[in-house]
Amino acid sequence: MLLPDKYIPIRDTLPFAAKEIYRRMRFECPPYVLWDKVKDLESVATYERFVYALDFLYAIGLVEIGDTGFIRRTQAC
Repeated sequence: MLLPDKYIPIRDTLPFAAKEIYRRMRFECPPYVLWDKVKDLESVATYERFVYALDFLYAIGLVEIGDTGFIRRTQAC
């Protein structure tokens, strides 16, 4: 699910998964390395949720994709 509500706990939501991914992004890295770091997390669990969470982080401007295809945190924060 995307957002928490009465029946969906916050740990099962997309923003929570995005937060967990963002916390583990210390350095610029390719997506497959980041996936290896977070695939065992219960909040991420599937590659589909991983991609949705990265899309969410990109949409709100917390990550960007460099010329080399590596994902990195933006300097805006």
